[in-house]
Order: sequence, then C-alpha cells, then structure tokens
Amino acid sequence: MELTEKERDCINVWWFFAQVNGGGFHSFFSNVTGDYTQDTIDAFSRISAPKTQKLLDDARSVYFPDSELSTDQETRNVQL
Repeated sequence: MELTEKERDCINVWWFFAQVNGGGFHSFFSNVTGDYTQDTIDAFSRISAPKTQKLLDDARSVYFPDSELSTDQETRNVQL
C-alpha cells in the first residue's frame, strides 16, 4: 500500500524534528532521513511552515556548499 502525500509529509516532518532535536542537522543529513531532504523541504512548503522550510534549506547550503546533496546515504556521508 502506498502512502498518500499527506502521510509522507507527516512522516518527513516528524523525522526531521526527531533527528534535529536528537543530534542536530548533522544527524538529519547523515542518516537515511537525509535521503528525503528535498521531500521534507517540500512538505514544509505544503504545510505552510516557511520559516522551518528556509531553516532546512539554509542548513543544506551550509553543509553542502560546494556540491549537490546526494540522495544516497553513503555518498552524502562522504560529502559531509
């Protein structure tokens, strides 16, 4: 069974807060949750959370200033 967009948004937002509150942005990006960074940014847009959306987008720019953030966890951890 496939999740709806709202269900995926809920999961992405929940995992974002769980990871960032538990270990900061490094934790979010280095774990599998980082695979869904763009999905999470999009979820914040859909739920009208522009400040959190910008915060995550800014963090992405800080952690990955010279490269495109990979959706593959191993590659992303090398980038980090």
